[in-house]
Amino acid sequence: MMSNTSDERLIVAAVKGGDSEALEELKERAIFGKYGIRAILKRKQWQFSDEEIKSLEEKILDRISNTLPSYSYQVTFQIWVFVITIDRVALYKKNNAEETIDNTQNEVDQSKVPPINSHTPEKPKHPPLEQIDFEIRPLVSLLNQSSDIQTFTSCSGHPDQKVWERKRRWVQNGGWIGISSTGDPRSALDFLVSMLARLDNTHALNTTETISTDEIHERYKQADAEALFCSGGPIVLVDVSLRFFASHREVEQRLQIWKQFITCIKELIPDNEEITTEVDTPEMAAQLMQNVLHRSPFLYSVRLETSREGFLGIAMKTIADLPLLRWYSMLSKRLHEHLDAAEHVLPPDTQQNTPFTMKWSFRLRPFLNQELMPLPHLLTPQWDPRTREDHLKIWQLLELAVAEQLESENIMVMTKNI
Repeated sequence: MMSNTSDERLIVAAVKGGDSEALEELKERAIFGKYGIRAILKRKQWQFSDEEIKSLEEKILDRISNTLPSYSYQVTFQIWVFVITIDRVALYKKNNAEETIDNTQNEVDQSKVPPINSHTPEKPKHPPLEQIDFEIRPLVSLLNQSSDIQTFTSCSGHPDQKVWERKRRWVQNGGWIGISSTGDPRSALDFLVSMLARLDNTHALNTTETISTDEIHERYKQADAEALFCSGGPIVLVDVSLRFFASHREVEQRLQIWKQFITCIKELIPDNEEITTEVDTPEMAAQLMQNVLHRSPFLYSVRLETSREGFLGIAMKTIADLPLLRWYSMLSKRLHEHLDAAEHVLPPDTQQNTPFTMKWSFRLRPFLNQELMPLPHLLTPQWDPRTREDHLKIWQLLELAVAEQLESENIMVMTKNI
């Protein structure tokens, strides 16, 4: 019986483990509920017959099953189902309206046709880049004082906020702060690692480094958040996204770049025998890495992508606590070492000055509820989920940690809002 298992855990089991029971449970959850498929299809505005509801329900469930591997965990499963359902209904209404016009040659009475947006996206877009949540603008302002990172969007996630009402689908994740690197991503990762080390109680309890348990405990007192110190779980997690493309125009050179990428990953995952497989084309190399990384327990999304220029690449996403963020920092350094070395031995190419592209992006997230974490190493049931009162304290702890990190880099901290 899986009724007490979170949607996210079921998705991991269905997609990565091929668990048919998990998939069936997800389908049941998609059908029923206040905002489930059946409730939407039975709305009076659609005027669907029982046969239409049954047919549409089957098509929507097929759509959900086929696109489940692309689910990005950026919104809840129920909202994702809701958007897909509305999209399918809109498409059905549009096609049905066009067929009626063709058959009758009569103009449709638009007053009787529900509003249709045939361009409804299948997954919600990010908020506009200029939107920064007013509740955490002081924290965002502090972050932007670092020369290594730039905030591009944020939402505090506070359930009582009014201005950001339409973002409440993010509330259960406690909000986010979207961050990109302003230059070398290695510097951005170093900043985030150092900042989390100043904050992470689980790190402090198991280390002899300069950030001591007493120092972190004192910081928790300043934020009136001592209970968080005793919880045993991380305070903040970082969503990490990496997109890598071998973009040299010559096929043989692209293959060499991919081989350097494989060598780098092999050094960080030395026990994986599949990485030793020989590859003869860039496509084989990319597919090999997609297969290897897809089975890694610390990644929740790995897929192949094609750049605008037509070059094949790989996109990886995960949720990282401090140890895993350190792994990504090491990955960034190794990739640059290997690929910079490869660039020097490549033949001159005046039309292709950049033989590879690598884009990192990050999201700071308060860690509130382990049930929302789809990765096994972050499922820590030995402590209770944090409350909504805790999450504003976490933002305050972040302000303290960021301010101290800036001061350690000899950056004069400015306290004005953005």
